[in-house]
Amino acid sequence: MDVEGEAVSKLVLARAEWAVVRAVGDLRAPGLVAAEAYATAALALCPQNREASDLLKDVRILKAREAHPAPQLAVALTLMLERALDVFDPDLVEVADALEKEATRRRELGAYHAALPAVARALTLRFRTVGRTAVQTLMIQLLKAQILDGLGRYDEALVNARAVAEEMENNPELGPSFPLTLASRYVVAHVLNSLGRSAEALRIARAVAEAMEANPGIGPSHPATLSSSGLTRRHCRLLPRSQKLGRPCSVRWSDQL
Repeated sequence: MDVEGEAVSKLVLARAEWAVVRAVGDLRAPGLVAAEAYATAALALCPQNREASDLLKDVRILKAREAHPAPQLAVALTLMLERALDVFDPDLVEVADALEKEATRRRELGAYHAALPAVARALTLRFRTVGRTAVQTLMIQLLKAQILDGLGRYDEALVNARAVAEEMENNPELGPSFPLTLASRYVVAHVLNSLGRSAEALRIARAVAEAMEANPGIGPSHPATLSSSGLTRRHCRLLPRSQKLGRPCSVRWSDQL
């Protein structure tokens, strides 16, 4: 039997997700205010709605970091209803860029439940503008894998990370030794380790570290090489106990490669 209020709670939660996706640029502050209100209402309707509870926590983290003062709820809702419906119309590429940046920011703050709908929308826009195999699309898909890893949804994260790594390795403009390809393989290794598949992760992490050291554009002292080498050392130490790392993958490859 359905929990009382569950159906309506899910509908209101969908509205909260709608607001948090559109909380970018000059709509960030009103979007977060609206998202908080919707998520609060969803939780009030059904206290067992764990997704509403998780999203509400993330939105409050983001609000606490917001530099601009939060508008009153009535003002925020009016702004969202007047402007957010058209936020994706003028320049889809620019909007995808903004959403990717916002999803990255939320992930770095640990607000994974708020980051996921943003990265999902950014990925949809990339599909529509540059296609599924473009490097920009693959990087957002890799970001999605990192966010899923942060949420503990390791199986889904692995599917996304592996798809990106395979696509980049088979791309004639990139190939297996290209820095971004190595970055994607590092994420695969990290997620495998999160799943407890340490031996498999160790093999990939070692190969990535060796390839990075040999790459003249990266080298042994580059932050990306040190990250993969560090993962290898942690694997070697933990491998006998088959332990997980216990934290999400947090490397920002776009800054390091």
